[in-house]
Amino acid sequence: MDDKKIVTQSGYTVTFSPFLTYDQFIEIQKLWTANAVVNAETGKPDLGSIPANVMHDANKLAMSFLIKSITDKTGAVVPHDPGSLPLPPSDGMEIVNEINKIMAEASAPFTEKKTTP
Repeated sequence: MDDKKIVTQSGYTVTFSPFLTYDQFIEIQKLWTANAVVNAETGKPDLGSIPANVMHDANKLAMSFLIKSITDKTGAVVPHDPGSLPLPPSDGMEIVNEINKIMAEASAPFTEKKTTP
């Protein structure tokens, strides 16, 4: 699969891995389910209330897995630590939206209803 690229409104080009690996996906899920309990009778998780910071932690971890490079309008590499976006917030949100799409693709097999013929 080819890498995914977007160009933000300020002209930053961001290159992403096209997918999360299974292991990466599980690491992100561990953040979401850290305080969950599983109902012994139904086998389904009870997530209860999830702290709001978990969303930010999950996005940061996903960024560290998915972002391969960021360049500016001139083609210069924008140095950044994994999980860090040293860009204006509006550009950051464009990047997070793309990450959310990749996350949704990774989650789809686990959330789609199973049907039997």
